[in-house]
Amino acid sequence: MTESSFFHIFRVAWQRFFRFPAPDGRTQKRLSPEDLSLVVPLTPLVGAVAGLLIWIVLVLAGRIAGHTAAALLGAAVIPPVLEYASGERGIRALFAFLRMREQGYPPMEILASGLDGEDEPGPLILPEKVLLPAVLLLFRSCLYAVICLRSGGIWFLFTWTGVFLLFAELSLLPDRSTGRIPLPIRENGRNLHIFCAAGVFLIAGLAVRDLLGAGIGFFAAWGLAHGAAVLQRRTGGRTDRALTALYGLGAEILLLFLGILLYAD
Repeated sequence: MTESSFFHIFRVAWQRFFRFPAPDGRTQKRLSPEDLSLVVPLTPLVGAVAGLLIWIVLVLAGRIAGHTAAALLGAAVIPPVLEYASGERGIRALFAFLRMREQGYPPMEILASGLDGEDEPGPLILPEKVLLPAVLLLFRSCLYAVICLRSGGIWFLFTWTGVFLLFAELSLLPDRSTGRIPLPIRENGRNLHIFCAAGVFLIAGLAVRDLLGAGIGFFAAWGLAHGAAVLQRRTGGRTDRALTALYGLGAEILLLFLGILLYAD
């Protein structure tokens, strides 16, 4: 694999989940099937880069304006920017899930039928049902602020590496609309994404001298990813982009909350 191939592989992995910069269909066509088989293993690296960028921005903001200002930035700016970059998939998927629950569908049936086609913006029938997403978003913003104050931002790298580990794990399941796994997977490489994520956690843990936190974060992230995949296999064995986004939103919030517990004074 050449340096150019690695860049294109990373770009394909990035554009599967982020819409900025705009996807370029020619990028994937430049890659051989062997190169494309590395997209899923490198997916956790995309999360690591996203988390690293958040960390750098907040560290710079903290040095310029103070830790409190950095925490406010993390709470007010980072979550909306991430939602925009991902096409608001997580929030749309959450609203779609709530609409289907409101119509009487059991949770396991929703997971079995999927959310693709249901995740377009639309009003909930009962106004009070809007409170849950609103409270969830507010809670998420508070988590970002507290994590920034307590961990200095390193936990964002752990969180987003963990979220993309989950994305990679779900990428091993067939797509609901086509019945095929979206990208080729090497027979001897079905666990490479786990090793990639473990490497990120280990290097970051060594860099900040917090191997215990990195270890706990990795095993929590791997447990969430494995649990989501097992749950989907029990409900038909297929997934879709909206359902994957919903799992990712849940994993993000749980990992952020874990970070607050770990870094509590």
